[in-house]
Amino acid sequence: MLSLQTWILNMGYVSISFAKILLQVTRPRVVLLGNLSRTTIYTNIQQYPEATRLLDLYLLRVDCAIHFSNSNYVRERIRRWLRDEEEQLQEKNLPQTEFLIVEMSRK
Repeated sequence: MLSLQTWILNMGYVSISFAKILLQVTRPRVVLLGNLSRTTIYTNIQQYPEATRLLDLYLLRVDCAIHFSNSNYVRERIRRWLRDEEEQLQEKNLPQTEFLIVEMSRK
């Protein structure tokens, strides 16, 4: 028989795990992808600093399925990134991004 303290502790672990899952589903990670040189592989540029992004292409990956509980977050996240990117390009007098590709395939 479980003691009350053990039961409460286990319920705390379950609650934390459930909250983490909800957070990941409602706020999926959206990452900017870059190309690893001499390959056809595109990967997270924060995880792989040697990956280079194309100047006229904004390639994003959404790391979760899109559905009603996270669609607004993903849309606003992408809009914010595009807005910030355009401001940075204007400051540096570089051409604006021409294309946006959102990669949402299963791994």
